Amino acid sequence: MKTIRYYGGRAVRIFKTFPWTCADTLVQIFAVTIWPAEYRKGVRVIDLFSDTRAEFLSRIGDALELIESKDQRRFKRVKREIRAIVQMPCAMEAGYSRGLNVCRIDLRYYPFGADASFATVLLACALIHEATHGHLHRRRILQNARNFARVESLCYAEEIRFGNKLGFDLSILKSVGEAARPLTPEEKAKIVKDAFADVKKDWKRCLADENSVS
Repeated sequence: MKTIRYYGGRAVRIFKTFPWTCADTLVQIFAVTIWPAEYRKGVRVIDLFSDTRAEFLSRIGDALELIESKDQRRFKRVKREIRAIVQMPCAMEAGYSRGLNVCRIDLRYYPFGADASFATVLLACALIHEATHGHLHRRRILQNARNFARVESLCYAEEIRFGNKLGFDLSILKSVGEAARPLTPEEKAKIVKDAFADVKKDWKRCLADENSVS
């Protein structure tokens, strides 16, 4: 019964958020099948934007290295629940898609220019947060409007525990989880539209570069 409710809930969510969910998924499918990818710690890493690709690969590699060196249990969860990490526009700093086991990261949210070491910690925490979403999906726990804040609180709690291992007090994230709310359809639509616009612009530039070389 739990499995039926889980998949039924996912179907209802897709129906309610159509066509934006499909559009967002389409971007991710293109990302994992067409865009150049490299592997870091066995995880595919993809950046939709050529200008930030080298930096993104380096930042993700550092974050995964940090998790592996400090917390093997959470590192194994990241490896199990995340098949690909994609740099793309997000509503917040990160997101997770269960259908493709993709973690979406928006590097613009991370203060690498101000404090690269702490930004790496925050990026590592984001990967742990999204892998926790994957773990909950594996247990057939679907996030919905009723349990949205509770699920986010569980994921932020994992970030806090990891921060404690590194000597960082991230307890402020507890209140962030408690105040979390689902995005409105309008907010989702804007994010997807912005993602398509940014990707289309970068794709045209890449094609122009290839034509100039040939």
